[in-house]
Amino acid sequence: MSGELTSEVLRQLQSIGRLEGTIGAVSKQLNELLQLRTQLNELVSAQATEQRLRAVEAERTERRISEIRNDVATATDQIEALTQMTSANTAQIQEFSRLRERFIGGRMVLTALGAAMGGGIALGWRWLFTKMGL
Repeated sequence: MSGELTSEVLRQLQSIGRLEGTIGAVSKQLNELLQLRTQLNELVSAQATEQRLRAVEAERTERRISEIRNDVATATDQIEALTQMTSANTAQIQEFSRLRERFIGGRMVLTALGAAMGGGIALGWRWLFTKMGL
């Protein structure tokens, strides 16, 4: 009986050894799975962060595009206002040129009239002095 008992104990010890080996292999695989899960979580977190960054960048880009469009609209309005002012100034310059020409022409007429009047007065004085015998 003691031989049977010894043999049974040896068999169970061998079974325990095999179970320990199996437990070790399963434990190693479990550790590898845990490492893979950690890496997967890090990857998912990195992708989520990247998506958030892309969304923020897209929002900034849209905001900048909107600002640029507003700036272009404002510049276009200012250009239109300057164009209208330039047209008005051109019209005023043309009117000034016409008035200047009329003024110069009028001044020349007045100068000629003044000269004629001056000449007439001189002739009048000469006639008067001649009559007086001077």
